[in-house]
Formats: sequence, C-alpha cells, structure tokens
Amino acid sequence: MNYYSEYTNNYVQDICDVLNNEGLEINAGTSFAKPYSAEAFKNLTELLRNYVTYYPGIFSLLNEKGLVNRGRCPYTGTRIDDSAPFWNYSGRCIYVSKEGAKIMREEGEENYRKAVDL
Repeated sequence: MNYYSEYTNNYVQDICDVLNNEGLEINAGTSFAKPYSAEAFKNLTELLRNYVTYYPGIFSLLNEKGLVNRGRCPYTGTRIDDSAPFWNYSGRCIYVSKEGAKIMREEGEENYRKAVDL
C-alpha cells in the first residue's frame, strides 16, 4: 500500500485487525489470502471505496467500533470534522481533509484509467 502518514498505517492496521478477528470474508473482485494486511491493498482509496464503504455490514461493524471516522483524515492524519469533504456510497460516508480528497480523487482516476486500459 502507498505510504501516506504514520496515522494511515495505524488506521489500516486497526481495520485489518478487526477483519481478521471477526473472520470476515471480503471479495470485491480480488481474492485475498488471510490474514488481511495493508500489503493486500494497492492504496488506501481502494480499501475505503471497495471494501469499507461498499459492504454495509463491514461499514457498520467498523463504524460501531469507531474505526471509520475518527476525527482525523485517514490519509494525512490532520484533524477534521463532519464539515470536511467526504466519500459517500449509499449513505456510508468517510470524511477526509481537502488534501485527502485530492489524493482519493487522483487514485480513483488512476484506478479507473487502469481498468479502462485493460
């Protein structure tokens, strides 16, 4: 996974720990060998868009444990609140900083371009 900040490393590890501890199976076009780890994902945008927000049960579990929106941008670790930009999929939101939104948009476009080029 791309490196963004030390905060990101902890954020992703906490999510992976819950996925491993709960024994959850996730398949969104990729087959993962458990245990889940940061290395299993290309980037944070892939994890957030394709796994955390895509599956309602996963989002609810992680959100109930306080692991989705922690008051800090998942990319930069800077303090944010619910007035910050966010990614929304079917009402499941992840708040990010302006810099985090820029990274998410760029990585999302890159992932789209790669998929179209296939």
